[in-house]
Amino acid sequence: MNKEEILKKSIEENRYLDEKQQNEVMQSFGFGGIIVALLCLFFCMMNAVKGKSFYEFTIIIFGYMAGYAWSSYRKTKKITFLIQAIAGTFVAILGFVSYFLKV
Repeated sequence: MNKEEILKKSIEENRYLDEKQQNEVMQSFGFGGIIVALLCLFFCMMNAVKGKSFYEFTIIIFGYMAGYAWSSYRKTKKITFLIQAIAGTFVAILGFVSYFLKV
């Protein structure tokens, strides 16, 4: 690859954000996900204690995980993110279907 091709590829990949901004977005995305997961876990426990269904909260958690994995796969093209994305999507859809079949 020559200098012009590398520059062109870098401009295409970083069209909207520079590297620092991308890192900040990814860190906030991860931190937000942890907060969402903890809240969903809390509500799952509350509903379990009350004897109620908590499928909706597991759907949120796995939906978030699938979205994060799809986004990471799109950016990095790493097979591990693809596997995580497919598994998270499958579990989220399974939970979604189970929720509506039980209600």
